This record gives sequence, C-alpha cells and structure tokens, in this order.
Amino acid sequence: HHHHVLLYRYLVISDTDNHRILCYDPTQKEVVPISGSHEGFQDGLVSSASFRYPCGVDIGARGEIFICDLGNNAIRMIKDGVVSTIAGGHDDLGKLRGGWRDGLS
Repeated sequence: HHHHVLLYRYLVISDTDNHRILCYDPTQKEVVPISGSHEGFQDGLVSSASFRYPCGVDIGARGEIFICDLGNNAIRMIKDGVVSTIAGGHDDLGKLRGGWRDGLS
C-alpha cells in the first residue's frame, strides 16, 4: 500500500507495510527514506522516529509533511527533520488517546 503527494519536485510516499516515509527524486531516479525503519510509535529526529502503518501523506503550506499514522491512531508531522504527534497517539502508559491538541498557528 502506498499513498503519495508532491513536495517541490519530489514525490513523498507513505510505505504503509514497511512503516516508513519515502521520498522519490525523479531527476535522480532514486528513492530515499525520510523516516521510519520499523513498526512503532516514536517522535523525535527523523532518523529515530517510527510509525505503525502510515497510510497517507499531505504537504502543508510551509513544506511540512503530515502523516496519517493508522496503526497509532495519530496524525504526525515532519518539520525541520523532526517527527511530532499533533493529534491522537498514545499516552505515557502506552494506551491510545483520543481527543485533540492545539494545532499549528
């Protein structure tokens, strides 16, 4: 399963079954991982963050990458090399949380 959007000249892809976000550069014909390498729920630097079945991506007005992280019931964001959870996800005890958080201004 894959879902993709364009960011500048790059194609951003959610690689659902492999729990990662990819970037395809059509001029170089190369796919580069942006974030995620194993199933999990970890915010932080793109090199250490993890996702669980990311099933969709979108691009914000400032170049942020928004991810629908289906397995974690969360909306995640990649900005300036950092992954953060902006809605849903887990609490400190690992239980799924619902509700909302303040968004971007």
